[in-house]
Amino acid sequence: MAKKLAILFGILIVFVGIGFLVGTFEPAKRHDEQSMGNIRIFQPASGQAVGRPLVIVGQARIFENAFNYRLVDKEGHQLAGSFGIAAASDVGRFGGFSVALEYNYPGFSEAFVEVFTHSAKDGSEIEMVRIPVRLTDRQDTVVKVFFDNEAAKHTDPNSGLVDAQCEGVFPVFRTVPKTTAVAQAALSELFKGPTAAEEQAGYTTALNPGITVRSIKITDDGATVDLSSEILKELGGSCRVSMIKSQINETLGQFNTIHSVNLLVDGKADALQP
Repeated sequence: MAKKLAILFGILIVFVGIGFLVGTFEPAKRHDEQSMGNIRIFQPASGQAVGRPLVIVGQARIFENAFNYRLVDKEGHQLAGSFGIAAASDVGRFGGFSVALEYNYPGFSEAFVEVFTHSAKDGSEIEMVRIPVRLTDRQDTVVKVFFDNEAAKHTDPNSGLVDAQCEGVFPVFRTVPKTTAVAQAALSELFKGPTAAEEQAGYTTALNPGITVRSIKITDDGATVDLSSEILKELGGSCRVSMIKSQINETLGQFNTIHSVNLLVDGKADALQP
């Protein structure tokens, strides 16, 4: 009898040990994670309060750079969704992205942002990143600002030079309090530089900090923008000047009423030179 009890006790210990190991090595669940290896989300953060639209910033290294994103309730019902393309220069490289998702406020706060891609083999959802957020009934104005992102540009393997290094900028979305002065708001956001999330996604700026908009006038001929002299500090180099102009021109060019941009610095024309 004692021998049988010893055997049973030994079997029990084995099962407990197996259970402990299974629990120890159980794969991480997809819930509440900012990254699944090939998709990284830097904005929103877990538990962040978000308004409308919802801005998602991240990086992806996936087939054809195509990803899907959606907002779901705690039961998994979709509230809104769409798809995007990460700005990667080549296969196997991470590409940054910034997207804005509009949705109707559902009357509750608990929701999840999901970003994923589809398997090229069977179309199943893979690389899922799922982030809890708190919805608020706040309607913002969304604008685009344009930054450089070297990872999105092709580098010549022979020379090591980056193609379109002095031009070619990429949009990120920003939300601002409701306003009709969207051009002014977009420039103000541009001059703030990349956020921490955007920097993690690879976005950079050629613009100095501290630039302010002295005035902006929009007519049928285009926009005349007068900027503060901070834009000229340690300017140097035609490449940087070209990038600065690209960032400003593209940021203002998103608006249908602006077909050309005339830049002034402290009221002076042609001041923005190498």
